[in-house]
Amino acid sequence: MPALIPLLWGVVFLGIAGCGRSLREAGIIALTLVAVWTLVITTVLTQVSALAALPVALAWGLPIVACGLCVGGNRLRAGAARLREIPRAVSSAPELLSAIGISVLLAATAAAALLYPTTNYDSLTYHMPRVFFWYQNHSVAYFATSEPRQLFSSPFVEYGVLQLKILAGGSDRLAGLVQWTSYVGTIAVTSLLAARLGAQRRGQWVAALAAAAVPMAALQASTTQNDLTCALWLLTAVLAMLHYLEVPTRERREGPLCIIWVGAALALAVLSKPTAYVIAFPFIAWFAVIVAKRFGVQRLVFATATALLTFGLLGSAWFIQTSSVLGGDPIGVTAPGNTHILVRDFRPGALTVNAVKNASMQLGTPFDSVNARTTAIISGVLRTFGGNVENPRTKETTTETYRLDPRVINHDIAPAPMIGLLALLSVMVILARWSDTLRITRHYLAISAVSWWTLNALIAWNHYVNRVTLGALMLAVPLVGVAYTLAERAGKKVVTVAFMTMLILAVGWTVFVTAFSSTNRLVSARALGLPIGARDIGYWNVPYDDLMLKVQAAEYEQAFRSVADAVNAENIDRIGLDVRSGDFRIYPLLYLLRDRHFSYVGDTVLPARIPQSTTRPQAVIEVIPVREYDESADSVDSQTLLLPPQRAADVVILVKRSGTR
Repeated sequence: MPALIPLLWGVVFLGIAGCGRSLREAGIIALTLVAVWTLVITTVLTQVSALAALPVALAWGLPIVACGLCVGGNRLRAGAARLREIPRAVSSAPELLSAIGISVLLAATAAAALLYPTTNYDSLTYHMPRVFFWYQNHSVAYFATSEPRQLFSSPFVEYGVLQLKILAGGSDRLAGLVQWTSYVGTIAVTSLLAARLGAQRRGQWVAALAAAAVPMAALQASTTQNDLTCALWLLTAVLAMLHYLEVPTRERREGPLCIIWVGAALALAVLSKPTAYVIAFPFIAWFAVIVAKRFGVQRLVFATATALLTFGLLGSAWFIQTSSVLGGDPIGVTAPGNTHILVRDFRPGALTVNAVKNASMQLGTPFDSVNARTTAIISGVLRTFGGNVENPRTKETTTETYRLDPRVINHDIAPAPMIGLLALLSVMVILARWSDTLRITRHYLAISAVSWWTLNALIAWNHYVNRVTLGALMLAVPLVGVAYTLAERAGKKVVTVAFMTMLILAVGWTVFVTAFSSTNRLVSARALGLPIGARDIGYWNVPYDDLMLKVQAAEYEQAFRSVADAVNAENIDRIGLDVRSGDFRIYPLLYLLRDRHFSYVGDTVLPARIPQSTTRPQAVIEVIPVREYDESADSVDSQTLLLPPQRAADVVILVKRSGTR
């Protein structure tokens, strides 16, 4: 049944392509419609607690039939006939190299997504646990939990994961395909944006390859995180804006559709990750000014109202639910766990220093000595101009000091030095050929720079900031294709060769980090004699069901298995969770007992506002930090414990019969 989702996309895609749209544009519009439908059916079925196999299958199957009947066989055949254009899209060496590079990266990331279970740290603490509870409750309504991110984090990626899980009969095997699809979409949209900005066909291929070669994008393509999906919808929103500006006034029907597309893409972006608000704002402001100047204030009012209505309708369920719980805060700024994200010092100097620090994290290399030297140079320059590098009000935690991170194969760190150099070279080429660029390109360069600076300035510095700034970085990548076209037109062969050389190096770097990812490793590092990571675990030598534990929860594996064995031995169906350890990787335990019903008990988030479970558990699993554990608990009557206290790393796990807490 999971095939229903790509089947619906295929029908819509062929129908749009049959109307004369380019294949790339047809694919992105179809993807937007499928994403909107995912949001709609998740929201609607939640209202009647019907997120279950049959209702969800009908919700995907009926539109396929309806679309097929509405589009008609002739248009579908016309769309299918246009697929013959694909082989003709490659007609030169740069295009062939780009196609090969993109294909290799798509294949590698798809393998990582399908061969591995969820192993990302954040996914084990809140991304996948929330999907588990939604699946269990047949609803995405808020539930009692001790982890606020299971409630207040933007939900769209997990909505997609939930739909796949339901259609797959409860299996998580397809969970990584949501972000992988975003990876494919991001590559396509980047090439389309490059075309809108003036890149010719080779330049569009170059831009697409550069997007595929962003290490963070490739690594996230096999996770259940949300930064890459957010980047996709930000790129799509900007593409829709540019398309609207190009629509002739006489095409009155297409104009409103473009604005609806803008509103839908922005809604999907912020429902994927709230950083979209900051990244998109400069583009929205620019777009409003251009619409007012070009079409008049009346058109601006109409466009704004249409976009806001679309945005509000798609996000209303989430905004209303969040606002009702957080006392009128619809976007979750005041949600528990969110207060540390933004800086607390808004002085211009502090923001500038923070922006430089955050942006510089893209320069990380695998070599500590190089990183230390780069860190010292940047810190020295900032201090020379009076900057406070270790300002505690611009850092997420005061325990970390500013330094470049060498963990290039980690999907939370993954710097992109080669892409950074490509972007710098692109800016130099565009500035050198300023008179040859389109006005829209000049605007885009300025606005993307403002967006990049604003995000880097406002996000509190931390070692994983490259993940948070991925959307802003991806918005700059289309300029690589524009710069390549400008250099090619000017006959600057040295420059075009430099572009292709840097791209080849970037692809090689990204293939390496994908193959030896710290969580989704495809190649045996030990076999090649490479000292990467503390363990040599891959899909090729560990059973699928064991990988989640061995990759990201190895220190809890024995305790989790002992707990699962005790629960199974007692035939316990209803389990309470009392988790007192923050940021705890609970999902592997839920996965081991995935046919049981769980609910959080004890201290939960906002218990006065969020409904608590009315199901009485038969046993309670307590997760207590070692520093808080009372040794006298060991003396509890053995009849109350299903097994002896399980000590694992930084916690003690107790399993008690209900009523003995």
